[in-house]
Order: sequence, then C-alpha cells, then structure tokens
Amino acid sequence: MSLQNSYIGFLNPWFFGTFLDLDMEESMLMQYNHYLSTQDEKQQRQLVEAVLSQYPREQAAEFVCRVTALSHEVKHFHDLLLSPWTSGLFRILFDIYFNIKILLVELVHDNCTRVGLPITVWAQTDATLLAHHELSIPSPRLRQVINRFNRHYKEMKILVDNGASHPLWWKFMLESAAFNVQAQESWNAFSESAASALCEYVTRDKTYICANEFLRNFFYRELGYQINNATMNAIYFLALCGEYADDYPHERAFGFLKFLKKRREVVAGENNIIELFNDYLSLSDRTNIKQSFDISQALTRDMLQRKKQALKTSDIDPMLSSILTKQLDILKQYLQARQRMIELYLSSPVAYHHPQQYRERSEEYPGPQVFFTSVRGLKWSKQLSRAYHAVVWAGVSQSGERAVHVMRRKTPFGSSLFNGKGWSELFIWALTANTLLEGQTEIKPFDESLREIWRREGITLIDMPR
Repeated sequence: MSLQNSYIGFLNPWFFGTFLDLDMEESMLMQYNHYLSTQDEKQQRQLVEAVLSQYPREQAAEFVCRVTALSHEVKHFHDLLLSPWTSGLFRILFDIYFNIKILLVELVHDNCTRVGLPITVWAQTDATLLAHHELSIPSPRLRQVINRFNRHYKEMKILVDNGASHPLWWKFMLESAAFNVQAQESWNAFSESAASALCEYVTRDKTYICANEFLRNFFYRELGYQINNATMNAIYFLALCGEYADDYPHERAFGFLKFLKKRREVVAGENNIIELFNDYLSLSDRTNIKQSFDISQALTRDMLQRKKQALKTSDIDPMLSSILTKQLDILKQYLQARQRMIELYLSSPVAYHHPQQYRERSEEYPGPQVFFTSVRGLKWSKQLSRAYHAVVWAGVSQSGERAVHVMRRKTPFGSSLFNGKGWSELFIWALTANTLLEGQTEIKPFDESLREIWRREGITLIDMPR
C-alpha cells in the first residue's frame, strides 16, 4: 500500500512514517552526509551546485533527487492525513491495529510456534499441506479471528486497487502532486539547473507524471488552454475529498473534467477551483468539500466512542485493556492532528494547492516521523547521534565500529503527529500488522528485526510456499 519512489524512498500509510534510502555510491553518500550536517541554506545550495558541475549528469541528478526527497514524501503524508477519502482507509487500518493484540494472544493460546506469512494464506491452507511444510495448524477459532482481519484487509485492497489502470488513479494523482512540489523545491532551494536535472531523472518513470500529462493534454485539447501545477494539484486533492466507500478518486476527477468540457468552463486558476468542484458535486447531490471533512471526522470520532464503550463493557484481561486504551489515545491524537490540518487547509486552500506557497507553509502542518534506511549499514558516529536515534542496528564491524540499518531524525518535519511514546506504540503495532498481512514491510532490516523479536517469544514467522 506504500507510495514508492524507486529512487529515493517511500511513505507507507501503515505506520505514518517517511523513509529515505541511504544506500548510494560512497562519494555520493559523503556529499549527502555533508548536506544533512549543515542547516545553512547557502552552504547547501553551494554544495548542490558543486555536485551538478563536478559529477556526471546521472549521479548529480540522483543527488538532487535525494536531497529534495523529503518534500516529496511529506507532501504524500499531508495529502493522506487531510483527505476525507484516505481517512476511510485509516479507519480500516486502525480497526486492524485494535485487533492485532487479540490475534497474538490467540496464536500463543493455540501454541502456534511456526506461523506462515501472510497469515491470511496460512489460515486458508489445508492442514495436510501445512503439516507437510512443518507449519503449525491453526484451530477453527483462530481461523475465525484471522478471517476477521482478512475482511478488513480485503476491503482495503478493493479500495486502493480500484482504478489502477486509469491515468487518474489515486496513487498516480498523489505521485504527480508530490513531484510538482519536489520540482518547486529543487528550483527555489537550488537553481533552474537543479530542477532540470531532477525532472530528467524522475520523469523516466511515468508513474510520477502520468496524471500531469493526462491533465495537460485534456485541458489543451478539449478546452484550448494550458493548466498550471497549482490547478493540477487542486484537482488531485479535491478528487480525494469524497466518501471512501463509493466515491473513487479517479471517477470523481474524470467526472469533473467532463463537467468542465460540457460547460466549456474556464478554470481561472486555483482560486475558483473549489467553487467549480462544488458546482460539479451539487449536480449529483454529493457533499461539498467542507461537508466531506466534517463527515469524515464525525465517522472517526464515532469509531473512537464505539471502541471506548466496548472497552468499558467487555470482560477482557487487564493487560489487554491497558494496551487497547493506549491505542485509543493514538486514535485521539490522530483526530486532533487531522482537525488542525483541516483548519489550516480551509483557512487558505490556495496556499495548500500552490507548490510554492505550500512549500513556505509546510512546517506549520502536522509532520511525519522521518527515517533514513540502509540495507548495507551506515557507520554510526557522534555526529549522527546528535541528530538521529538508531532504530535498527546493523551490528559491529571487525574494526569494532557500530553500524545502523535504520535511524530516525530526532526532530520531526513540522509538528509531530504523535508524541514519542504514542508513536512507538503505533509503530510496533503497524509493523506487526503489515508483516502478518502482507508478509513484509518493504524495509528488509525491519522485517529481519521483527522476525527476531517473534523468535524470542517462541514464534517463527515463515514465508508460505508459493
């Protein structure tokens, strides 16, 4: 379910984290570390320009891509946090988190020491075949628990995969919106040359520009004028403001384009885009943008209250009750952060849609935790320890130096979505759910670390034979 940039990193909605890859050629890594170690914008600009002039074009373009990657991934985070449509996906994810501890208790109760991944495949596999592969055989009760997970997971998969062949699929729109912000970042923070190098490098993968290309062609061919990045980003976001169950973003976006064509409506810029979009929605009696925010927040508040009430009335183990109470606090923090995001957006939608104005304002918004990953392992140093927490160690080299696979920036981008303790709780639940249901987290060091934790508890996670 992640939003993946094959060159630089990704944001995975499972655990609200932004991940940037540090596995690069040694000389580039040295330059990158130097870039990260200075907060002086003039020095950063000089460093980027030196790389552009001294390194081969391919390497220099990759470097620009990496140093502007955070703006790309954070834009994903803000769109996902703010959008009414994706808030429906998060409610499904939270339902999975709330049940994860119950599942783990059942696994231990059933004495399942060798569990197949993904667990949904394991639970549906014939007992004879499981025995042949020396895997534990889940009881009928455990299969029922896993089937509840599977229903949530299938519901989520249907939503996220619908429209995947359409150029305005929700992931394509998010990628184009984030690319527009990243291109603006490279231009403003560095130079036209940096922006040009970035565009050459990233746009070889059509994932990041297919929605842009579709909109540009449509507006020029059907309406006779060119569209700017701010208006494109507005259309992308407004398409994600529908109800998650029955208002798919690609259908919503394409319907709006047909509406503009039929009326021969001229989009005067991002200033009148919300008014036009609301006119389009009113034709089919759908809720306007403001109402969509209100409804999505009300649904999440209702979910919070229902789970609080269930916790009061259920006869459950005190330890499990304590864990579920912490999870409810996480959901409350999510609601508060999203409410702040909504208020900031409604105070100036143009400032959110326009890449330059968004860039200037982005640190006012709630921000994600930022991670840096290295499969090879990155040499740990005092300099790094001042700015980062080591999350997953890579071990100790023969020379006695410690290395790290994953580190987290101590200072989050913008105001942190969750407090430190809350984030740690959510992170573990989300990693566990992601691994159990998908078989992996897309971050190899995390997968290995998590499997080792389970081994200490007497449970071995084994990939199901294909």
